[in-house]
Amino acid sequence: SLRSLSLSSSVSQESNNYMRLSDCAFSEISSTVSTPSEDTELTIIEHCIQAFGAVEMCESGVELHSLSAALESFIPIFDCVLPGGAAGWVRDKAKKDFRMNLGKLREAMGYLNVKTTEELFDAEEKGSGETLGCEGLLWMKRNLQMILLLVRFLWEDYKEHGKVTRKVRDHLGESYKQTLKGCYNWIGRKGFSMGLRFAPDDVQSFAMNLGYDSEKNFLESSSELLKISGRALNPVIIAMNERRIEIFSKEII
Repeated sequence: SLRSLSLSSSVSQESNNYMRLSDCAFSEISSTVSTPSEDTELTIIEHCIQAFGAVEMCESGVELHSLSAALESFIPIFDCVLPGGAAGWVRDKAKKDFRMNLGKLREAMGYLNVKTTEELFDAEEKGSGETLGCEGLLWMKRNLQMILLLVRFLWEDYKEHGKVTRKVRDHLGESYKQTLKGCYNWIGRKGFSMGLRFAPDDVQSFAMNLGYDSEKNFLESSSELLKISGRALNPVIIAMNERRIEIFSKEII
């Protein structure tokens, strides 16, 4: 049942800041990020913006086909967050798990014949105890919240100081602490901690890995990504909280 899924995958009471994302509005985020022309090669972030912009919102939740495509667009970001051969096994495991969870969601969409998130939640709640789709969506949502919180930390650092003053690795460590850390067992935590050592130091290198020629262009695109992804993911976060599939999880923006 969804209740048992919640109990088995939720964090302890010690993690009351679990997945804590600031409640303040992102009114200062630039809304002037230009849309690339059709003949312009998109960066990884721009692909994500495009995919999340295409997610359809329905009365019965978020349309699953377009949402699953948007979730899939995030996979290349793992290569940029944990680049290099030394972090390869952690990165490859994260990508493998993400694809596995995407497969779970799509499999459930097929055999349950559901089109939206609310239809999925209802079907698995009323079913025989199989929660394949909810489990897959839950873990992908958690991964995205970690990445998006990293993006938010970088943006806020830049807005406050005129540049990013902390290492990308440090911001990633904090976003991990507030999101996925409380969901992992000891082995998972040790594995991520080892991989974290190979995350980028400076934001310029991170931006170049993502296909940008400047820190400023990367951060402007990232601020747009926060808004666009929040539109699609916030209803999922809210619904999972209300149904107790997830706890302590706040909205993207």
